[in-house]
Amino acid sequence: MDRGELQQLDAEALRVRLADAERNYYANLHELQEQLSRLNAVQVLSKLLIGYGDPDAALDKLVDLSIRDFGVEKAVVLQPRGDGYAVVAIKGYSRRRVRELTDCVVGSGDERIAQIVEGGASRLFEGIDGELANALDLSQAIICPLRSDSGEFYGLFIVGFSAAKAVLYRAFTNSDRDFFDMVAAQVSALLQNIRLRDTFRKFVPRQFLDRLAKQGLGNIALGEADSGIVTILFADIRSFTALSETLSPQELLNFLNTYFERMNSPIHANGGFIDKFIGDAIMCLFIDEDPAIAARNAVRTSLDMLAALQSYNEQRKREGSGPISIGLGIHTGETVIGTVGSADRMDSTVLGDAVNLASRIESLTKQYEVQILISSSTYRHIASDPTIRCREIGVVTVRGREEPDTIYEVLSEAPLESVNSGANSQIT
Repeated sequence: MDRGELQQLDAEALRVRLADAERNYYANLHELQEQLSRLNAVQVLSKLLIGYGDPDAALDKLVDLSIRDFGVEKAVVLQPRGDGYAVVAIKGYSRRRVRELTDCVVGSGDERIAQIVEGGASRLFEGIDGELANALDLSQAIICPLRSDSGEFYGLFIVGFSAAKAVLYRAFTNSDRDFFDMVAAQVSALLQNIRLRDTFRKFVPRQFLDRLAKQGLGNIALGEADSGIVTILFADIRSFTALSETLSPQELLNFLNTYFERMNSPIHANGGFIDKFIGDAIMCLFIDEDPAIAARNAVRTSLDMLAALQSYNEQRKREGSGPISIGLGIHTGETVIGTVGSADRMDSTVLGDAVNLASRIESLTKQYEVQILISSSTYRHIASDPTIRCREIGVVTVRGREEPDTIYEVLSEAPLESVNSGANSQIT
């Protein structure tokens, strides 16, 4: 071989090496761009999930982003139902197949480890039911459990591609598995937070949580506070002490729960929420950016509560029990919503003179033998509403306040002439 041939061989080998280096460069660049795209998508997912209070909506967003930004053909979330799993979120399938899958419940073991599965999801359901595995039609899949830190199992997050599209997707690696496991962990944390919120809402109103737990339930601190104009409604059962003396403790508890359940519906239907139960009394709040809307909602609630009470009394009559009556007081004013207590025992509450005034106005319903009384502040907010009828009762002075206030009765029928029998009364 002469020198020229040797030089030609070296040049050819160099071109091959350069070509290999170029391919590796672009392959690495493509992989880097893919990873950056995925990380950006994870950031988007995190921001979106923070605002979700509905687990179904969050899971739908998860499968949407998986197809759009995570580089897979199909994505499915399965959750336990009965003795097996059911599809609760799905993307990348035809409408017909989606209908087939969402109607399919299939049994499976409790998978707890993120894994890459060759041959699709068939191995996951091996020996139990192949129907769902065949319908998923995945030649390669990554299966990640959705689980809380404490091990609570929410379901399975599955991504992959079919044999027909395999040429368009590269085979999964352990790096892909770790990435989707990280995504599943984020979604699991969201699901855990939603469940915690649902549990807390049984004890703490959602509106309090929205105001005081904006950074998550774990970040609520003693002294958290938010101020604003709130409409407060107090409802109290008349002659409750005498009634309670005729009932056993269990009968009293059953009565109160039945009564509270009846009153709860109109409160929530009008946008209010119960702050607390105080014996037989109910304290509920109405909050809106427009205080007039909150005031109108509170007044309409009071009328709806009387209608619910009438229905309840009809039931009590059929059961051989006597009717009950209630008094309702409403006031609109500046309050502070916050957390009080100690580091290891906190409670949410609303504070301010407005709360005391609403309670004392309710107590006046007995004196004036009316069912609904409102303050002048609430009246100013609802006076222009033709659907709400009121009459002036009189001017009263609350103990501890220098300025007197005019109170009004809310009527469910045509208003009567104003009366001033309560002028200059003292609320004690």
